[in-house]
Amino acid sequence: MTDCIAPDHWNGWRLDPDIPALIYDTEHFVHYQIDLDRMLTAGDIVFWTIQVGGKPWPGALVGFINAVDDLYEPHRNIYTMPQVGSGKDAQQFTPESIRAAVATFAAAEVRHHSKWISAAEAGVL
Repeated sequence: MTDCIAPDHWNGWRLDPDIPALIYDTEHFVHYQIDLDRMLTAGDIVFWTIQVGGKPWPGALVGFINAVDDLYEPHRNIYTMPQVGSGKDAQQFTPESIRAAVATFAAAEVRHHSKWISAAEAGVL
């Protein structure tokens, strides 16, 4: 198990940079994991946002949106996609680009002394 990144504004979500995945553990021992290599398009992000929004976990949706915003930077990477019908391909992430984004985010969080928690602290050991 690796250490995970858990910024406060992610409301309980944590990032395991080795998988990479976003993980949410509820107080009722529900372990919910979203592998980031399954979120490669804007449509995938919308799909997972709807999935998380349907869960009865207070604050989880806002935290998930904050995590996606931090990791994917949609204001730079999605909203700047070419217009539909322009003949250009829409932005699509790759597993490699997601891993690069996770590594960049993790390095920035270390520099900013974000709250890192161990797997034991997260209750997954």
